[in-house]
Amino acid sequence: MSRIAVRRRPEIVSMVMGKQLPPLYESIFENERNLSHYADYESRTDIKYLWAANHPWHVGWGNTMQDYVMMALLAHMTNRSFVFNDYVWDNSSRSYSSFDFTGTVIPSLIPLSAILDGPMVGGEQLPNNTNPRAVSHEFFERVCPQPTTLRWEDVSDYRIKTDTNVPASYIFDVWTSVINSIDDPCVMIADDTRRVINLSMYGQKDRILPLWPALAASPVLDTWAWSPLATAAVARNSHFFAESTTLLAAAAAAAAAAGTPDHGIISLASSIASSSAISSAASSSTTTRIPGLLVIHARRGDFVKHCRYLFTERIQWQAFNSFPSLPDHVELPLKGSSEPIDEEALMPHCFPGIDHIVETVRRVRDEHSLPLTRVYIATNGKREWVSELEGALWELRGWDGVASSRDLDLTWEEKFVSQAIDMQVAERAEVFLGNGWSSMTSNVVMLRMGHALPPESNRFF
Repeated sequence: MSRIAVRRRPEIVSMVMGKQLPPLYESIFENERNLSHYADYESRTDIKYLWAANHPWHVGWGNTMQDYVMMALLAHMTNRSFVFNDYVWDNSSRSYSSFDFTGTVIPSLIPLSAILDGPMVGGEQLPNNTNPRAVSHEFFERVCPQPTTLRWEDVSDYRIKTDTNVPASYIFDVWTSVINSIDDPCVMIADDTRRVINLSMYGQKDRILPLWPALAASPVLDTWAWSPLATAAVARNSHFFAESTTLLAAAAAAAAAAGTPDHGIISLASSIASSSAISSAASSSTTTRIPGLLVIHARRGDFVKHCRYLFTERIQWQAFNSFPSLPDHVELPLKGSSEPIDEEALMPHCFPGIDHIVETVRRVRDEHSLPLTRVYIATNGKREWVSELEGALWELRGWDGVASSRDLDLTWEEKFVSQAIDMQVAERAEVFLGNGWSSMTSNVVMLRMGHALPPESNRFF
C-alpha cells in the first residue's frame, strides 16, 4: 500500500479539552468503498487504471486540486480510469492533525467526494465519453496488487530532464505515449518520484497554458461538480448571494431531494441531495452566473509571509490567472534579472489592505457593464478584520448585500470543506476578483474560463 493511501481507525474519544473534534466522514469513506460499478469492474479484465500515488499532501486544497485536475486529464488522454485519492493533510495513522499556523485541529484525511461530485469521484461519464469510471485508491489496490510502476526519471526524455521551459503539453505527449504502450491494465506512478507536473510549474504560464486546449476540450472541466455537502451549504445560504433565489432554486430543490447518490456520497446532513438530482435539476449551477454578484477572494492568515517569498524568488502569477485575454496583469522581473523588486508596489496586489480592496472594488464596479449589487468575501481572515472590511464596503453604497465566509450558516461537516463552498459561489459570480498568486483563485478562473464565462469577468488586485 502506498504511503498516501492510508486509512485509520477513528479515536473513540470525541472531545478534547472540551472542544468537539472534527468529523471523520466515515459514512462517505464507506460509500466510496462500495460504488455501484465496482462489482462489474472487479470481474472484468478490460478496464485500465491510472493511479498517481505521488499526489501532494500537507498542502492547501488549491494545490491538491491542481494535481487532481492534471492526473484526471492524463487518465482521460490514456483512456484509463482515474484513481482518486483523499484530500490528505497528514498521511500518518493519526485521525486528526494540527493546522500549521493556527493550531486548529482538522481531519488528517477528507474523502474527495466530500468536496467533489461527478466523474472525478466515480460518477457516470457523459454518454460520448468511453473512458471507464473513476475508482478509489482502495479499490485500485484491491484489483491491482502488482501494478506496473512508473517513475519520472524513467519516463522523462532528455528534453523534459534538461529544458526548464519545456511546455506541459510536451510532457503530457511523452507520458501519454509511454502509458499507451503498456498492456498492463494496472499502472501506478510511484509515490516517491517527481510529479508529472510539479507544483512550481503552475506559476509558469508559458509552460502550463499550452496544455489549456486539451484541458478545455476534455470532460474534466465540462463535468466538474461540487459535492452535495458543499452544494447544500450554498443552497441554504443563498440569501447572501442573491436577492432572489430563482437561480439557486434548482440546487435548493436538489438539496432537499431524498435518495442515496451513486457518486460516492452518503448524507451527513439531512438536506444533502443525491448527486444525480443535482446533475439533472441544477445542471446550470456551474455555468450560469448569479446576476449582480461580485465575489472577492481575500487571502489572509500567513499569506503575507508567502508574498515576501514570492517576491524574493520572483515567482510570477499562477498560469491560469495569466490568460492573455484577462484584463489585469502583474509581472515581476525575471529571476536572474538585475532589475530590482519593488515590494511596496507589489504587496497590495498580493496582500491587499482594506483601503486597496475597497478602491479596487469601486473601480471594478464602475468598469463592469452590468450592475453589481452584492458582494461576497471568500476569506480565511479573522472575524474582526472581515467585519471592518464589510463596513468599509458598505460605505461605497449601492449594495443590496455585503457578506463573507464568516457569515455562512454551516454544519460541522461543512465547515471543513468550506473552500469548496466558497469556490462554488466564486465560480458562478457575475464578477470574480481574486489574487494572481493564489492557487485557489487560479482554480476558480480555470473553471470560469472552462465554462466560457467572459474573460473580463475575472479581475485581480
